[in-house]
Amino acid sequence: MQTIIRCFFEAESNLSLQDCAVKIYYLHYDVSNALNKKNWFINRKEVDIANKNLITLLMKERWKREIKKQTTITEVNDDFVDNVAKDVGFYASKKFDDDALFSYSVGGRDKFSLYSSILIDNYHCIPYLNTSEGIKSFVLKLAEITNAEEISVSDYEFYRKKMDLLSYEPWFGWITYFRKDVVLPTIPENILKEETQLGGTLLATTKERFDPGNETHFNKAKDLVDVFRAAQYKRILRKVEVE
Repeated sequence: MQTIIRCFFEAESNLSLQDCAVKIYYLHYDVSNALNKKNWFINRKEVDIANKNLITLLMKERWKREIKKQTTITEVNDDFVDNVAKDVGFYASKKFDDDALFSYSVGGRDKFSLYSSILIDNYHCIPYLNTSEGIKSFVLKLAEITNAEEISVSDYEFYRKKMDLLSYEPWFGWITYFRKDVVLPTIPENILKEETQLGGTLLATTKERFDPGNETHFNKAKDLVDVFRAAQYKRILRKVEVE
C-alpha cells in the first residue's frame, strides 16, 4: 500500500537558503503540532521539532553540498539566492523505506515551479490519519497553515495503475480540498461536499478510508477525474501562465 497527501500553495521568489530553511521549519513545526508529534528524522539524524537552530542548519548544509556538487560555485553562504526550489524531507520514524515521509519544497518562482508544496508519502502509517475525522481535521489544518490552493488525499494505485493522473491534475481519491477562490465544475451528487470555515470546499468520495480496490470507491473517484478533465480544470497559477 502506498498513500499520499499533496498540498500546493504559492511559491515565493528570491528566497535565500536561510529564508527557505526558516520557512520549511515553521511549516513543519505547525504540521508537527497538528499531529501532536515531537520527534522526527532529518538527514538520518533524530531531532526534536523545537530545535530550530539544528534543523535549519541541517537543511542548509545539505543544500550547500548540492549546490557545490551541481555547479562551479565553491563558496555558498546562508544568504545565497536562486530560484530553484529548495526541498527537504522529514521521516516520522527510523524506518526510512516504509514509514511516513513529509517532504517540503519552497521557493523557485518560475514556469517550472509555480508552487511550493508539502507531499506526505505513506500517510496511512500515522494512525490518526486513517480515520475520517482525523484526516479531515488535518487537511483543514494544512489549508490554514499554507493557504493551500489544493490538497488531495489519494492512493498511488489509483493514481498510476488505474487512472494515470498527470502531475498537474488533482489526485482524487479519498478527500480533496480547494481554496475559496477556485472555480469548481459541477460536482457529482454521489460525492460528499462540505463548505469549510475557511471558505473553501472539501470533497470526499467516502466516509471510511479510501480503498482503490473497492469498486464503489474507485468509481466515485473516477467520476471526479472525468468531471474535472471535461471542464479542463487548471490550478490558478497554471491557468495564468497558460493564458
